Formats: sequence, C-alpha cells, structure tokens
Amino acid sequence: MKARQSGLIAALVLTLAASGWLAAQEEGEAGERPAKEKREAGRAVVASRPATGARGGLPAIDFTVPERRPLAAEGAEFAAPLSFRPPPPAPVAAPRPQAPQLPFRFVGVIDDEGTRSVLLMEGNRLHVVQSGEQIDGRYRVERIGDTAIEFTYLPLLQRQTLPTASS
Repeated sequence: MKARQSGLIAALVLTLAASGWLAAQEEGEAGERPAKEKREAGRAVVASRPATGARGGLPAIDFTVPERRPLAAEGAEFAAPLSFRPPPPAPVAAPRPQAPQLPFRFVGVIDDEGTRSVLLMEGNRLHVVQSGEQIDGRYRVERIGDTAIEFTYLPLLQRQTLPTASS
C-alpha cells in the first residue's frame, strides 16, 4: 500500500511540474505575440501561435467557429423539454351550492278578514305563517298564491316554490 501511495504522489508531482512548465512557456510566447482574432466571411478565426513557433516550426492552429443563427420560430419545438407525466387536469369550477329541498308540507290556508295565512308542517311541527315572515331564520315566505307558495332560502338567497293542492 505504501508503494502505491508513493507512486501516486510522484505522478501528481510530475503532473504539476509539467503543467507549470507549459504555463511558463505559454506566458513567454504570449508576451512576444498576443493571440489574434479576426472575422472572415461570417466565421471567427483565432490564431493561437505564429505560423512558425518556437517549438520546432509547428504550424499555427486555427480554430474556426461558425456563426450561430437564431432558431426559427416554427422549428423551436424540437428543443422543448419532454415530460411523460400526463398534463394537469383542467380546473373544474366548484358546483354552485344549492338550497336543500323544502322541508314543508302544505296543510291549508286561513283567510281572516283579508289576511291570508298558511299552515305548513315540518316534521311534527306546525307553522302558521304570512307573507314576509321568517321560519326559524332559514326560510322567508315571499308570496302566498292560489297554486303555490314562494320561499327564499336565506343562507343562499335562493327562491323555491311549494305547490299547493287547490280544491
């Protein structure tokens, strides 16, 4: 294990020394002639070294980068991210609350000197009401007609009709 560690350390030291030497060489060349960049016919050309360098007459390396054009609007969908998840469900509007079914049963009508009252049964309770009166703060009698009684369910302000049996 010691031999392996010492070998790795030696390789690290050699790598650092080589990279330091190359950096020093490039600094010396950069001081003599800076890198040039020029545009030719829509291409960017970067000359990194002179045509004949100090390293044995190697030719210069030219990096040619084509100019980027923006994507056309109709071809941009190919780069859109894909997802295998189903799309989220469309928001569903909550159903509007409805008044409960009328709990009353029509029993009869009392006409007393032009004042009309209605007898209504709610379970075992008997209600005697006139137009405009409220029943337990839940319903208000709006109109008493010959064939129907109109109520307003007060929590939702919805109108409901109870048919009466005409005889």
